Amino acid sequence: MGVYYLEHGAMQRSSQVIYDRAGSVFSTFDGKGLDWDTILDGADYFHWSGITPALSKACAELVKTAIQKANEKGIPVCGDLSFRSNLWKYGKAPHEIMPPLMEGCSLMIGGLKDFNVCLHKSWKKFSEAKKEIYDLFPRLTYVAQTDRQSSSASENKLSAELHGAKKSYSSKTYALTHIVDRVGSGDAFAGGLLYGLMHFKPQQAIEFAMAAGALKHGVPGDILLCSLAEIQEVASGQSLGKIKR
Repeated sequence: MGVYYLEHGAMQRSSQVIYDRAGSVFSTFDGKGLDWDTILDGADYFHWSGITPALSKACAELVKTAIQKANEKGIPVCGDLSFRSNLWKYGKAPHEIMPPLMEGCSLMIGGLKDFNVCLHKSWKKFSEAKKEIYDLFPRLTYVAQTDRQSSSASENKLSAELHGAKKSYSSKTYALTHIVDRVGSGDAFAGGLLYGLMHFKPQQAIEFAMAAGALKHGVPGDILLCSLAEIQEVASGQSLGKIKR
C-alpha cells in the first residue's frame, strides 16, 4: 500500500512530506478488466488528480483511458493538476504526460506553476496563460485556481478564482490563523467546486468551494469531515467560530 509521511510545520518551520508509493499495488494497476459502463453509470463528473499519472506509466495510461470513457459518455471531466515534484520518478516529465489528459477536461484546477510545468511554458502571469489554455483545450469551460499567501506555516490568507473564457469570479479572502492541518485543503476545494457547479451559479460555486477549502484547515487529518450546512454557513459569512449550543 502506498503511504506518505508528513512532518507538520509550525510558525516559520515548513511542513515536509516524504512519499513511499513506488512499487505499490496501485502504481502498477493497469485497469484491465474494469467495466467502465458500470463504473461511470450515473456519474455527474469524473474527477482525476495529477498525483495519479505522476506515479507510473501504468497509472498515466489508466487515467487517460478513464477520461476517454467519460468523454464518450458525455460526462464532464475535472482535472486537478496537483504537480508534486517528489512523485515524478519514472523517467517522464509532466509535459510529456499531462497535455493529452488535459485535452479531455471541461474543468481544470491549477495555479500558474502547475500549468507552466504541465505544458512546458514560462508564463509570468495567470492572465496570459489563461488565453492560451483556452485555445489549446477546446473542451474547457472553467479554470479554477487558489491564491495562498503564507505569513508562516500557522498563518495563511486564502482566496480563489473561477475563470470562464470571457468572465471570471473571485471568492472572498479568508485569514487563516492557527492552522490545524492544511493537508487535504485542495481536495476539499475541488469537492466543493464540483458540488457548487452542479447546484449553484458560478459566483456561488467559487464561494462554496473556497469555504470548503478554508474549513479544512481547522480539521485534523487529510479529509474534510463536516456537513453541507457547515460549509454553507462559512460561505455565507454566518460562521465565525462561535460555540454552538
